Amino acid sequence: MLSFHDRMLEEEDLTEFLVSPKAQHLLELDIGSSKINNRLAKLLITSKTEEIVLSELGVLSLRECDTPAEVFFAIAASRLPILKTMEISQCSDMLISCDLPCLERMISFVPTSV
Repeated sequence: MLSFHDRMLEEEDLTEFLVSPKAQHLLELDIGSSKINNRLAKLLITSKTEEIVLSELGVLSLRECDTPAEVFFAIAASRLPILKTMEISQCSDMLISCDLPCLERMISFVPTSV
C-alpha cells in the first residue's frame, strides 16, 4: 500500500509518479489531502484505447477531495473488475464508500423491454 497525505503535494508531481514504471505494480493506493483534478481523474479513468495506468490496482482510497460524484463513479466503473474496493471519505458530496460489486451490477444492468 502506498499513501499520499501531503497538503503541499502538487497534482503534477503525483501524476508524474503514478505513470512511472515503479508505480505500475501498486495494488493499493491511498490519496489524501489532495484535490482530484481533471488530469488526475483522467489518469485514474481507464480506457480500452489507451495504456492502463496502475492496471493491478485493487484498492483505491480518496480522502479530503473536492471532486464531483460522477468522477468517482467513472473511475470505479472503468477499473472493474480489478478494482475491488474504493473508499471515498470527507468529500464534497459526502460519499462514504462504493460497493463495487453492486456498482458493477448497476452498470451492467440492461433493462429488458416491457
